[in-house]
Amino acid sequence: PGVKHMYDVRLHMFLRSPWPVFRLLNLLVHYFPPGILGLTTPEFWRCVSHENLAGESLEFDWPWFQGALQTSMAAALSQKGNFDLKAEDGPLSERYRARVARTYRTSSFREAAAFASSAFYKFRRQQWEAGCSPGIVAAYVMQMVTFSGKDTDGWLHRYVGAAWRLSILLTPLSNLVGHHWPIFQVLHIGSLLRRHPAPFRPGEKIGTSMLEVASTKKVRIPA
Repeated sequence: PGVKHMYDVRLHMFLRSPWPVFRLLNLLVHYFPPGILGLTTPEFWRCVSHENLAGESLEFDWPWFQGALQTSMAAALSQKGNFDLKAEDGPLSERYRARVARTYRTSSFREAAAFASSAFYKFRRQQWEAGCSPGIVAAYVMQMVTFSGKDTDGWLHRYVGAAWRLSILLTPLSNLVGHHWPIFQVLHIGSLLRRHPAPFRPGEKIGTSMLEVASTKKVRIPA
């Protein structure tokens, strides 16, 4: 209802959804024949090691970042049970923390996350000046994944909005075909870390309700 801006999307819904939307998008850009579209690589996609768009020296090695992302995403997704919430880890909050810790211990994940954080804070504005649009978008998405396990003070909401708007502007789906930047894989891992693995079913009883607690204890229920 009402009028919406063209970039107002419900990415949070996809992050919590049990549907493998991001895996399907990753397969699409990976296997779709790039020659059919007849697109040329944008100038903002140079992605030269230690160079920005103007050819000036830059501390970021974009090809290394791409390789580290590919390695870390493949390693995280290949380990069976890596994203499960395990009872032996303790209370629910500890299970979420343990799941994030397991993911960060996979090959190259921590290094890729550190690189992404540095690129994120370096290019908070004029992101195209980095000379590697898919690298910057991947950095923004990876920063979102970092906060997917702990949503404090609404920061996850801000990172999700910034990452998604930037991806629409700088990395349209058609341009990602054939470039093998695992942006949708990163989003898929973000969804695995964010949502509960057991989807809610209508009529299913989950946990203890406030009414049940109030029946055994003197608990004031807000009106």
